[in-house]
Amino acid sequence: MLKNIFKIMLSIALVFAWTTLSNARSWHFIEWTTDITVNDDKSINVIESFTVDFVPEVGFIRRNIDIKNARRIKNVKVYDESLAELGEDNVEIQYNNDKIRIKIIAKPQNEKKKWLIEYKVCNAIELVESQDKAYAKLKWNAISSERQTTIDKIDVIVNLPQPVQKEEIKPKLFIGMKGYESPSEDYELLNPQTLKFWGTDIDAYQNFIVQVDMPQSWFVKEGIIKFYTPLLLPILTFIGFFWKWWSGWRKPDIKKRVLPNYQAPEGISPICLYTLIYGKQSVNSFIAVLIELANRNYINIINEGKKDARSVFNDYSISIQEDYENRHGLRDYELKLLKQMFNSERTIDLDKLRKGLYRNVSRINSNIWSELIRGRYIKSNPRELKRKCTIIGIVIFIFGVISMLFHKPIGFSLILTGFIVMIFGRRIFPITSNGRKTRLLGLAFRKYLIEESKSNDPIDPRLFLTYLPYVILFDLEKGWIKRFSDIQKKLPHWYITDGEESLYSILDFINALKSMIANLSSKQKT
Repeated sequence: MLKNIFKIMLSIALVFAWTTLSNARSWHFIEWTTDITVNDDKSINVIESFTVDFVPEVGFIRRNIDIKNARRIKNVKVYDESLAELGEDNVEIQYNNDKIRIKIIAKPQNEKKKWLIEYKVCNAIELVESQDKAYAKLKWNAISSERQTTIDKIDVIVNLPQPVQKEEIKPKLFIGMKGYESPSEDYELLNPQTLKFWGTDIDAYQNFIVQVDMPQSWFVKEGIIKFYTPLLLPILTFIGFFWKWWSGWRKPDIKKRVLPNYQAPEGISPICLYTLIYGKQSVNSFIAVLIELANRNYINIINEGKKDARSVFNDYSISIQEDYENRHGLRDYELKLLKQMFNSERTIDLDKLRKGLYRNVSRINSNIWSELIRGRYIKSNPRELKRKCTIIGIVIFIFGVISMLFHKPIGFSLILTGFIVMIFGRRIFPITSNGRKTRLLGLAFRKYLIEESKSNDPIDPRLFLTYLPYVILFDLEKGWIKRFSDIQKKLPHWYITDGEESLYSILDFINALKSMIANLSSKQKT
């Protein structure tokens, strides 16, 4: 009984195996032809044509193309025997990291059908540096080892980029299972530029690997043109920004040696001159503007004595002239500042002024760049230029990161370009030729103020008020007031006090404002 059951099971297994083998053999590749054109940029163009003998049970065939090392396959197209390109309904193409998967959907009826697959392989040629010699190597598996059917006949044609003598190349052919390929001599040089490899009865899962060693001189090294060509973008960007920076668009070197000049540059306000010299705005700009307005009879500063021991800000108040709006000579930022400070009032104390100080300082700073642009000292607002360069640099950097997934040289080039734009955007200062001349004069004048603050030589007393806004901006007010304390006994007309008349009382007022600004800055940071 058991013997009969065993015989029946064995018979079923043999029938199933025979049916499977029969089906595997009944759909197979009758003919396979691969045409490879080698290009001098180390890429190859491949056209595969194959004819399949089908049985009705088979609904599709697959072709997997391996991707190794730095290879990249693109422009994959599939055609039928009439050379009509197949659409999405008839073919599926998947781009994976290690291979390209092609699935051709077919509905055969015991017939032979032919297809063509066309694609391009980048970096298919390997440049080899050995002890004996340097050569270029093409090594390509014309069929997939994952193939489950046989191939009756296969031909591989390799079109070389240049005519060649037989001894200049070294062709090789390997056939067999993966890892167990055996060399074959079935190849020949058809003409000075064409090689042919052939084989018959290639079993399932076997490879058909062609290899051709060629002269390296045929190929353009990507280090010269291909790989480094994208680097032209960051190089040219760097050269452009560096030239702008070096030719004057750099932030000034305030330590540069200059000869003192006892006159301030004409046509530019103290705060604008400071900004032009340092490439930034001073925290003392608000104080300097107040002193300058006082010198020009727009405001008075009143020292009311010790009203409140808890706060020095209650010791001072500022009054404004009634007709200031009708007078000519106010700059835009000065007029806006006075309106914001006083509104409808005529006198305010420092404690009240402190509450709106941030708006007042911001209003001055935002208008300084406009004044410099109108005076043709700079071409554009450096803050806006910095902001634009930062945004553009970030956008280029992001595109570079995305491009790294598809083309590393271009991605690296864009990332580097983004960094260059962002870095130089923070360093360049869009100064004009007129601005450079004025800046040099300003540096010379600054040198004069530094030396004069330490000197004991005779000096014109009128210079005290004239240059006071400048010395406040340059943080020289202590030495400047000390310089004139024995010469200038009378306080300025705009400084009103019932107490002792001493220039040091002006220094107390300046220090009170500086303390107020310092407290504001610390609160803004926290």
